[in-house]
Amino acid sequence: MTFGAKKSQQREVEEWVNLYSTELYNYCVVRLHNRQDAEDLVQVTFLKAYKNVETLKPSSNIKAWLFTILLNNIRDHLRKLGRQPETLELASEQELENTLVDLSNNPEEALIKKDTMTRLALGIAALPDHFASPLILREVREMSYQEIASMLSIPVGTVMSRLSRARKMLVNYMNQDAALDKSSVQGE
Repeated sequence: MTFGAKKSQQREVEEWVNLYSTELYNYCVVRLHNRQDAEDLVQVTFLKAYKNVETLKPSSNIKAWLFTILLNNIRDHLRKLGRQPETLELASEQELENTLVDLSNNPEEALIKKDTMTRLALGIAALPDHFASPLILREVREMSYQEIASMLSIPVGTVMSRLSRARKMLVNYMNQDAALDKSSVQGE
């Protein structure tokens, strides 16, 4: 490879960093619930992209390719840590409907909402990867079912099924967590 071609590839990857680093980082933070690990994994993602840019086909979806590299890095990272996410049980359809709450803008409710969001992030981090990835891509990245299916190399029906199960697991996690909070307050 010539010096000029290498410089061109470097500029191309730098452009990808400018375009996609925030999106990749945000996804990674939601998935891992750890900012330092997210920063490290996004950097590793772009390093791998740079090293393998010549394997990329001209018609490829760059964003999907980068997310695929990131998803593999996250899996490897979790495997190295020996972290096996706890298995969350499915919640019933009725429990799912009962969790919808309208919060107004007073300080107490804002604090409760912040706590709920923190617990939700922990719940997402505890989901098995095959459920967490489609959920984050759909709810955080607002990708279509087809885009998710393409990115994860699974059928659209599988995306829909995994999203449904992930949502139910999160509801159950949130309900269990809330029950633990109530019992600890009552025990004081």
